Amino acid sequence: MSALVSSKTRAPIVEPDAYSVIAPSCMIADALTKVLAQTKQTDSTYLRRFGATGLITSARSNELEAA
Repeated sequence: MSALVSSKTRAPIVEPDAYSVIAPSCMIADALTKVLAQTKQTDSTYLRRFGATGLITSARSNELEAA
């Protein structure tokens, strides 16, 4: 199971990557984490609009992608 659910398929997003968002409030960070898990775009305008930073940690390569 996963706490992240795809808005298109309504299926749990189960994959080895981890998604985190740093934002001015925990409510904004929580909401944007769900969007980040679906779009996988750390450089998107929605993050900038809310003054947030998205982080994706890849378990496959032990790399961190951030914007």
